[in-house]
Amino acid sequence: MFEIESISSNSLEDFITASFCYNILIIEDAVFSLNFKTYISSGKTMLLIGPNQIFSWISSVSQVIDIVKFDGEIYNSYFNERCTLLQGILSDDKFYMINNQCIMEEVIHIIDRMKSFHIGKSETYDIGQLYLRLIISFIFNDGTAEVINCKYSDRKSVICFQNLVESFFSENKQVSFYAAKFGMPI
Repeated sequence: MFEIESISSNSLEDFITASFCYNILIIEDAVFSLNFKTYISSGKTMLLIGPNQIFSWISSVSQVIDIVKFDGEIYNSYFNERCTLLQGILSDDKFYMINNQCIMEEVIHIIDRMKSFHIGKSETYDIGQLYLRLIISFIFNDGTAEVINCKYSDRKSVICFQNLVESFFSENKQVSFYAAKFGMPI
């Protein structure tokens, strides 16, 4: 599975990545948070974010962001062919930030080609996998990719909150209900 979408940064408020999905985001001069830690990017920047991440757009300036979403099967196949262990390379406490402008130009060009060919449809799936592998190889072979530890120190609370919401999703509960469960004033 993979898909490409261009969305407004305003709609990325508390964007939670799926448990099976990796995400490549192309941003420019941005302030964002990942797992409640704030980061600043300068110039065109590519982020590779793993599953179960909480991404929030903080910058006051809105922009259109390209997001490439793909499942772990594509990611794993890249590493299995190279006899490299996936464990720990991109876990829920790390992400990759790439600012190398030469790499960025190539990746943006590849993503534009993927969009123009409507890659993600079933008839273009194999071509899309090749393009994604090319992007992933740029990230891991570049040597300038910054690996950032973004582990949220109180991840247990986030998981408890997710479980609470899942338990009561069919009922109309007020914010005060959830706040009371965590002993928080509203």
